[in-house]
Amino acid sequence: MLRLLIIEAEDTQAEIFQLALDEHFEIKRAHDFASAKLLIKDCDIVISDWQINQQTAACLASKVKKHQHDKFPVLIVVSQDNRESSMIAAYNNGATFYITRPYKVIQFTECVLAVKSQIETLAQIRHDREQTALSTQTALGQCTLYGMGMDLTASLIKAKDEATLAKKLLGGLRLNGIHAAIEMTYQDTRTIYDSDDKQGDENLEEVFSVLRGQGRCYRFGQRCILTEGDMSLLLKHVVHTEDDLYETTLDVCYKVLMVAQSHYVNLRERHVLEHTQHEIARLIEGSQQQVRSRTVTYEEDTDGRDQDTATAPGRARLLDMERF
Repeated sequence: MLRLLIIEAEDTQAEIFQLALDEHFEIKRAHDFASAKLLIKDCDIVISDWQINQQTAACLASKVKKHQHDKFPVLIVVSQDNRESSMIAAYNNGATFYITRPYKVIQFTECVLAVKSQIETLAQIRHDREQTALSTQTALGQCTLYGMGMDLTASLIKAKDEATLAKKLLGGLRLNGIHAAIEMTYQDTRTIYDSDDKQGDENLEEVFSVLRGQGRCYRFGQRCILTEGDMSLLLKHVVHTEDDLYETTLDVCYKVLMVAQSHYVNLRERHVLEHTQHEIARLIEGSQQQVRSRTVTYEEDTDGRDQDTATAPGRARLLDMERF
């Protein structure tokens, strides 16, 4: 409900205003301009006599303008002074309407209610504009976060090892106001990196140990832990605390974590394949060395037997001559 200030020295006239407008406004009354100055800054509409105790409402209107700028109350002057000079002075000092007595109460009431309707319409327009600006800001923030997620995803798939993967992930999040820590699990080995790409301390190890099994997304206080496969991402601090942007942050972080998990699996499989390939090459090299060694031995044995065969006839002839 809008607030109405009545500045009127006569009780009868003030009561007429109150009876006509009481159901439409929250009404306050001031008997003079001095007391009105203390109340006017919190009001939406002011109904005032132009002159009270040799003082005009001009001083009041100017103070209202300085205090409220473009949101100052609508000033409706009601007076028996119908001189043109008084009207001009009132308009020059912030009056929106200048109504002279006598007047019809119904028409006067409709005039005030029309002003009320205009104020409410402008307030709604202002509210809608603020909501549009807020929605636009939220949309831009969401676009920025999703853009960050796409850039970070493209960067992660180029990582050549586990440490580089963690560095790219945590570094990209930190540049966008998201401080985090990540745990990577392989068989019985767990490696933790914090937002500075350092191995985690005992507190982080305990947090991951307790919360990694709480589901894909678990919130506790201002923090959240996301889990996908063999990786868990702990969001320690997020600069975007607004509900919409925070939900977007969680969505982007989880999608990035899925990509990181997939690439982490690929890195492990590649490592296993490279290790297997190395072992196979080592076995082949060992087998080839054994074959070469056996070939050399066989050739030496063959040469020895050939020499024995070549000297056998000479020995027989020598024996025959000795016998002779």
